[in-house]
Amino acid sequence: MARAVLAAGLVYALIMVAWGLQIVLAQSAPNSDVVPRPIADRFPAPARDQPVLGKAAAVEPADDAALLDMWRGLAEEGDAKAQLALGRLYEEGGGGVAQDDSAAVLWYRLAAAQGQPNAQFNLGVRYVMGRGVPQDDVLAHMWFALAAAQGSAYARSNRDILAERMTPMQTAKAKQLARDWLAARQP
Repeated sequence: MARAVLAAGLVYALIMVAWGLQIVLAQSAPNSDVVPRPIADRFPAPARDQPVLGKAAAVEPADDAALLDMWRGLAEEGDAKAQLALGRLYEEGGGGVAQDDSAAVLWYRLAAAQGQPNAQFNLGVRYVMGRGVPQDDVLAHMWFALAAAQGSAYARSNRDILAERMTPMQTAKAKQLARDWLAARQP
């Protein structure tokens, strides 16, 4: 069973790498038919009446620059979903945003600190791969465990696969870090 999950995880990782290369190649090839999707396709603006941080969106941005400004403004005000969206934009690049691993990690951290499980999962992936952060299986396990505790099946699977290659001491440390992280955020 564990081998099947590992194989599925590796296939997913290869697909994501191939997809990322497709975007990088598209951006560097002037006559390519493959182009990154605009920001609006990936992260649409909230509807005019949809509350964001307790407010209704004031405008419906018409272009990538306006949409990026809107997401950045919401993220800077502390909206975890906007922080996650910016993390993904910086992870992928395109739509007026240069790919930047450090900026992606920054936005993921802010969202993860608010308990956003997708941001926690993405930080786990970043620590496994060493993208924007030093490679660290203990911290990767911790972030996967936190996301798994909120019901993320992918995080649970990645945590379990990662634990198989970690020493018992590393796994115990990761579990303690996750417990400490949760305890520090309890009311």
